[in-house]
Amino acid sequence: MSTEEKTKTTSRAATRRKKLIGGLGAAVVLAAVVVTIVSVAGGSGSRSGTLMTINGVQYDIATGANLAGADLSGANFTNVDLSGANLTGANLNNATLTGAKFGCIPVNNAQKCANFTNLKASGIIGTPAPLPAKWVLKSGFLLGPTVNLSGLSFQDSTILASSTAPGIDLTGANLRGTNLKGAALANAILTNADLTGALARNSETNSGSFQPTTFFAVIWNNTTCVNGSNSNSTNNTCVNIGY
Repeated sequence: MSTEEKTKTTSRAATRRKKLIGGLGAAVVLAAVVVTIVSVAGGSGSRSGTLMTINGVQYDIATGANLAGADLSGANFTNVDLSGANLTGANLNNATLTGAKFGCIPVNNAQKCANFTNLKASGIIGTPAPLPAKWVLKSGFLLGPTVNLSGLSFQDSTILASSTAPGIDLTGANLRGTNLKGAALANAILTNADLTGALARNSETNSGSFQPTTFFAVIWNNTTCVNGSNSNSTNNTCVNIGY
């Protein structure tokens, strides 16, 4: 084979290699696109999502997202739509929720609404709308059924007054002098909470004691009652224990 023929053969081989490499590159790009689409696909069809790294963990933030138990404290969710998202046991403390949506989405001919069960949500910045049924924003706190406010201080505040939060977790909370008038806190957890001097009077009673209608089926355990006594020595209750 002449030198000229060898050169042509080598050139054709190089061209084939370039085409092969180019084809592989396109396949890799296509695969990446497919992966991206799959990562934001819901069970009832595709949905748009945004990958966000929050406290060192990457989350797919989208409607219907599963964020159960996630530490989302301090996150910025301005104008983010988390309708239908599962936030069971999640931590939203100090998060920015300006314009955030926590409504419902259609799934299999039904409505799937955002789930706030056992949610931690204090120090909230901004106003989200809508919120799940029976949930409200008050003084930077999201209040609703089973909200987790354990270890927080509400001393001498009115934040919990007239609130409806059955199953609220106030374990270890400082409730000294707290105004609880009109609050509906059935099934609340008050283990190790301090209720010294707390106010629970309502329009139906002038007594200084907590009433069964306010604290129905509450968990009392080492709870400091309004008069300073301990629930462990008062038949495991602070109901009808006056000042």
